[in-house]
Amino acid sequence: MHYSLAVENFAKAIIAIYQVPTWSHDPSNQLMGIINQLPGEVRELVIELARMSMN
Repeated sequence: MHYSLAVENFAKAIIAIYQVPTWSHDPSNQLMGIINQLPGEVRELVIELARMSMN
């Protein structure tokens, strides 16, 4: 339970840098939507975060 909440909050913090996060508890689609805006060196890490945040 705490793990999934931490992953969700971290994902939404990254999303918030680029756009307003949705209320969804699964931010993976929104993370993947901003992937091209991210610096190249963090894209793989964010893709892994998106996988972790899928419900």
